Amino acid sequence: MNHLLLKFRDTQNEVRELRTFGPAPFLLVFLRHLGWVLCRAHLGDIRDQYPLFKDINATVVAITFSSPAEALKLSQELKLPFPLVSDSQKEVYKIFELGAARLKDFLSPKVLWKFMGRIITGWLPSMGYSKDDLFQLGGDFVVDAKGEVVYAFKSSSPADRPTIQFLLDQLQ
Repeated sequence: MNHLLLKFRDTQNEVRELRTFGPAPFLLVFLRHLGWVLCRAHLGDIRDQYPLFKDINATVVAITFSSPAEALKLSQELKLPFPLVSDSQKEVYKIFELGAARLKDFLSPKVLWKFMGRIITGWLPSMGYSKDDLFQLGGDFVVDAKGEVVYAFKSSSPADRPTIQFLLDQLQ
């Protein structure tokens, strides 16, 4: 499958193929919930290190299953320098075989520890996105110029994400 042809809705509700967002390689950041502290913090970490992604000519695209309007709201709130696009029917989430968390996953010490650590550093949950699926898991993927996935990280819990440095290494 050529992943460069995947379609999303941008924040203006226009349908666009992945390849139209910039040059490969692409870092695709699948979010689990726009109000979830750990997803918001992951986006913030990428935002803060964004010049390093630009230095290696990588294109970052964050993906949500929320509406394009909600994607725009969060993009503006976090001042994201990269696109946040919508896959409201979760078609692309299914292609990448992203799973779902269980209720007990939210109560694991690892998740609670990371959650509280991010709150202490200033990342707060947002209740403005409560219609989202709370159990959908995210992931981070690298797609090369041929449209092939060359790195795949599927979150196994609501707190599971690779470091920004590790993602940068996968893009080079």
